[in-house]
Amino acid sequence: MFHSSKRNRCFAFGVAAIVLLVASTPASGSTLARALAAPSPRDFMRVLDAQIQSARPREVFRRTVVFNDVRAGAPEGTVFPFTATVSIHDYNPGFPPAHYYGKTCITRIGTTRYDMHRDRIGEWVVDTRTIPEPVCTQNPVEGKSAFPLDSLRGTRVGTSNPLPELMTKKKVNVNLRLGEYACTRPGGRIAAQMGFRLNRDKTYTDVDGARGGTYTFELLAGTLMFQGGFLDKMGGKSVNNESVFNLSADLTCAPW
Repeated sequence: MFHSSKRNRCFAFGVAAIVLLVASTPASGSTLARALAAPSPRDFMRVLDAQIQSARPREVFRRTVVFNDVRAGAPEGTVFPFTATVSIHDYNPGFPPAHYYGKTCITRIGTTRYDMHRDRIGEWVVDTRTIPEPVCTQNPVEGKSAFPLDSLRGTRVGTSNPLPELMTKKKVNVNLRLGEYACTRPGGRIAAQMGFRLNRDKTYTDVDGARGGTYTFELLAGTLMFQGGFLDKMGGKSVNNESVFNLSADLTCAPW
């Protein structure tokens, strides 16, 4: 009797385990299906845009990626191929007080295959190709690109928001951007140790967060002044709608 009861209990436990396993199988299959779902062309553009932006040289103040003719290919296991034509618009405003208006560089990547897959932590990545050398042209006047962005037809996603031309005349009600700034000297050279961060609480620090002070911004006048820290008593006048301003006679600063 004792052995029979024990066998019955073991049998019941085994049946329950099998039922539980069968019941859980669809959920596991659904999760796996979602993990293996093909990325959309928009997913592809968003990921490649972010990867191209991350490779932006420090001397480039604005990079915009424009996509044309993006097409998805047939999946190859866990690899999802795409073909696309890509243009990269790199803009630097230069240093207008020295009559240097920067340059604009255009990189055109012809129709190319890209393989998209998930990395070890499950994030989408795109296997990129070597970016060709750009074609660069000096900007003609202050605030004007040698290659207007509107001349590049296509789609922009992710971090490649439209790039408005820098305003040549100051406008009131300028919205000062928060975050990291970089400064350049005449010729577009990055000024070492002059980068800073503007914080929401009206404080500023260097990019390492070690030195800093406070700042005041006059909205209607478009002026920015620093108090304390390594930028003490320095200030930016005529802050424009892109938060670009002259910190001194030989320093132009802009969001980084």
